[in-house]
Amino acid sequence: MIDRKKEICKRFNRAALTYDSYADVQHETALELATFLEGCQPEFILELGCGTGGFTRIVHDLFPLSALCCLDFSKAMVACAMAKNLDEKVSFHCVDCEEYLAAPPRQYDCICSNATFQWFQEPRIVFENIYKTLSRNGVFVASIFGPQCLSELGAGLQAVFGDEYRLPSPQFLGKKQLQTFLAHDFKDVTIQEKMYTRSYKTIYDLLRVIKYTGTGGYHALVPQFNKVNLQRLADWFMARGGLTVQYQIFFVKAVKGR
Repeated sequence: MIDRKKEICKRFNRAALTYDSYADVQHETALELATFLEGCQPEFILELGCGTGGFTRIVHDLFPLSALCCLDFSKAMVACAMAKNLDEKVSFHCVDCEEYLAAPPRQYDCICSNATFQWFQEPRIVFENIYKTLSRNGVFVASIFGPQCLSELGAGLQAVFGDEYRLPSPQFLGKKQLQTFLAHDFKDVTIQEKMYTRSYKTIYDLLRVIKYTGTGGYHALVPQFNKVNLQRLADWFMARGGLTVQYQIFFVKAVKGR
């Protein structure tokens, strides 16, 4: 893995034991994403970025007779997922999803991914490989964080730190990019956008969610968070009505034609 992926993986490894307690947005998107699987009858399912196994359990409950192969590049996250003691129909593998999709051992009837796709290095290539890895009439469903995620925090950090520090989210794929990449191969594509709003009592509560879910991404420059800067950031939010941020989520469903 290149340095960027290594850094992202380290953050998820460190957050493995705290992830389930702080990832309420990801838990909510998992429940919403499950509705996109209605009508599916897959025999073999591939989950990309299983994390601690929250969405894995939902998928397994929906399709208890299906073989479910779950991938994640974080060893600590995979260990937490395995500890949930799902049955022998579910297998976990600590591998890089992008590398796996480049040379998969088999095809799958359904490929799913909750709150993971935004971290992939080459999303266009991943979409192409997902298409190739799906069986005839196979289905791909995913929840993907969009570029407007935490835009309020991004603006606050810009005000306090200037160009020294930027959130990773502005680099995430937008709806048009997703549509373009998916339409290159898939004939039947649906993308729905939803905004999740969260309010926090203190700036520490907001930053704690990012730290304890491992979703800080990769940064070439890391700002020095001290009491003075954190207070300036909190004051910036309070001057604009409080510590409220939004998470932009795209729900994707794409069906492979014959």
